[in-house]
Formats: sequence, C-alpha cells, structure tokens
Amino acid sequence: MNKLTLSLILSMLVANALAQEASWSPIQKEVWDREETYWRVIVARDVQAYLDLWDESFVGWPYYKTAPVGKDAMREHPFGITDRIVSSYQFQQKSVQLHGETVITFLQIRLTQTVNGQRSEPVIRLTHTWQRRNGIWRIVGGMSCTVQSDGTC
Repeated sequence: MNKLTLSLILSMLVANALAQEASWSPIQKEVWDREETYWRVIVARDVQAYLDLWDESFVGWPYYKTAPVGKDAMREHPFGITDRIVSSYQFQQKSVQLHGETVITFLQIRLTQTVNGQRSEPVIRLTHTWQRRNGIWRIVGGMSCTVQSDGTC
C-alpha cells in the first residue's frame, strides 16, 4: 500500500471519528469524558480517582482474569495487572451508546505499558457500562479482551 493511499484511509477514519463525536448528545459527551478520565487516572496512577470511577455494584470481566470480578478486585489491584504501568494510550475506535439512564462505551485502544519490567503495546477492546448514581456516572459493568493480529479477540 503506498503512502498516499494509507494517508487517505487514515484521514477518512479520523474524519469519521470526529463527525461521530460532533453528533453526540450532551450525555454521551459527559460519559465519554468520564471514559477519558479513566485512562488519565490509570496513567497518573491515581488510586483514589480510579476507585471513584467504579460503582459498588460493579461486575465485569477483564481480559486478564479467568472469571468476572467485582469492585473488591479493583481495590485489591488498582489498575488491573499487578506491576503494570501504562505510559500512554491511543484510542483507535470508540462509540458511546445511550440507553435511557445507561450508557455503554465501546472502544479499542493501543496501550504502551510495562509489566514486570517488560514493555509491550497491546491493543485492547473494551466495553464499559455506565450509570448515573447520585449525579455521578460510574462504571457498573464491563468486559475486555486483547485483540489478536487478525483483529479478533
């Protein structure tokens, strides 16, 4: 694939993402801001801000666990994997779907991280389900997977 073709494809993807965001409702924008906050606090390693994003009733299935977990798992191992430090991230795809008082975010993200001293750049597909409780959007459910080279999980 030549550079011009690649450049055109990337430009179309960016334009599509920007057009989608421009049409989001105020609630979708508010929840997406919470999703971006999630990633900022992971990079900053701000434990209290991280825990504040999760509802007490949370149940989810992270890609690094063999079974679903609750908020207690987040308290035990903030930021997920023990000894993981995320240094940067790049959103590759994102969607924010409003369903009454529930909002579901879908995203694919490329991380630059170090786990046990080993640097890697996994691509993660992630779904968070957000609900507003006492005026604050919190994560009540979620699931993630590591994206394989063929684009599947």
